Amino acid sequence: MHRSRLYGLFLDTPAPAATGFWIGALGTRPETPAGDPLLIRLAGARPGLDIEINTVDDAPNWHIGIETDDVEAESARLIRLGAVAEADHDAYRLLRAPGGHLITVLPVQSTQRFFATSSKVWP
Repeated sequence: MHRSRLYGLFLDTPAPAATGFWIGALGTRPETPAGDPLLIRLAGARPGLDIEINTVDDAPNWHIGIETDDVEAESARLIRLGAVAEADHDAYRLLRAPGGHLITVLPVQSTQRFFATSSKVWP
């Protein structure tokens, strides 16, 4: 048995102007995590949902993050549903959904209390 929940929405864009657009569109304030100048977190967009803009050298895209207390079990569950494994990193896995979008399966990022009350239990 493990738990998981939708953690975040990640907007991948090569255009710096996209950051200003999304800040205005969502009524947020930008935060740049220490050590990662290519990432802008849009604080306050939606409580419990992390929204980030990633600067990429590729086509614009989006992907979601699913946080879990068992990365291996959650990845296996999503693969049974039709996802395909793309990459296995030390702390997280990258999967591709049947429609082509990326999913990052990562360890719990939220506070334990929030995760416990907002996640779904899977057998």
